[in-house]
Parts: sequence; C-alpha cells; structure tokens
Amino acid sequence: GNVKYTPPDGTPSLKKAVVHYTEDNYGIKVAPENIIISAGAKQSLFNILYSILDPQDEVIVLAPHWVSYPEMIKMVYGIPVIVTPEDGSFHPRMQEIEQAVSSNTKAIIINSPNNPSGEVFKEQFIADIVDFCEQHRIYLIMDDIYHKLVFDRPWVPDYRYSKQDIEDTMIITVNVGAKLYGMTGFRIGWAIANRKLTQVMTNVQGQTTSCTSPVMQAAA
Repeated sequence: GNVKYTPPDGTPSLKKAVVHYTEDNYGIKVAPENIIISAGAKQSLFNILYSILDPQDEVIVLAPHWVSYPEMIKMVYGIPVIVTPEDGSFHPRMQEIEQAVSSNTKAIIINSPNNPSGEVFKEQFIADIVDFCEQHRIYLIMDDIYHKLVFDRPWVPDYRYSKQDIEDTMIITVNVGAKLYGMTGFRIGWAIANRKLTQVMTNVQGQTTSCTSPVMQAAA
C-alpha cells in the first residue's frame, strides 16, 4: 500500500531510522525536522548547493574529488575553487585551504573516505576544518557516504569537534544507504542540517521531485 505521495522531506518512519542512525554513528541527537530524505546523496548535495549559493559564491573542493562536485556548483551559478595538495599527496592541508578562502567563500566540501583516492582524512584535520568553518561561518558540507567502508583506522564523525549545537553549527552532513548497503539503484540519501536550511531544501525538493519513492524509503 505504500504507493501514495509522501511528505517532501521523507516518511516519518525513515526519518526516525535516520535519527537513530545518526545518534549511533555520530554521537549526536537530531530531530526529524533536521533531516530531509532525497533520491540519493547526489540530490541531497544538489539541494544543499541550490539552497545556500548565490551567483558567484565560491565553494572549495578538495582534489582529487568526485566528478559531480564542480559541475553541480556551476549549475547553480557558483564557482568551484579546486585545492590540490602541493606535496603530491591525497591528503588536504589546512594552510592551502586557508589560502584559497576569500570573501566569496560560502562552503567547503569534505569527502572522507575520499572518492576516488580512498584517503581517510586525519582526525586533527577534521578538527581543524570544523573549527575554521565555524569561526568564519563557512558551511562545511560533509559527504560521509563511505564512512563505514574503513578497515585500517577508526572513522571519526565531524560533530565530535563542533562547539555548536545542531541549530548553530555550520556542518551539513550527507549520507546514504547506497554504498553501505548495496542499494545504489534504490536512490536513497539524506541530509542533516539546521531546521531553517532543511525547510528551504524541502521547499526546493517539493518543487522538483515532489518526494522520494515511498517503496524505496520503506526498503531503506
């Protein structure tokens, strides 16, 4: 019987599951109003960028990076600023990020474990980037879709280093069932943000895809 429209931001049952998932894996309590369920992490990321960027706003993207990040930014008239480690490694360095930040910087995208390199960013780097973004009021978009695919070291959630609660932090988290549970074709992802931004993203999604498939939400 799950064949009708759902609320644009997701079914209550799946949002409840995401609340528990977030508490178990991130150590932070969020409300259903902080969550939006989307057709995969890709739609979640596009919703975020569409909602926060004005034309000519800059988004720092750390190389190597997933191919869609710069394209999404350009599609909403933002400017991707690619930061490549000068030492030839796959691990970003704060000094190079700070040098790339300008008065137009609206967000930084972090993907750890990283696609395509597989690099897992160091705890100190995550702590430093969270502190930097919250001090400078720059959005920190955490693409965590591979966070359980780590086998040689612990993965550390970014919220551990935030001094703000969920309504004041600059962290926006993206996660998904696709990679962790082999559900790539199901197209189920979600974003976690403050309530105001989540409502904006819900408005955007309501005027694009209306809602995510209730069958796929039930499966997730």
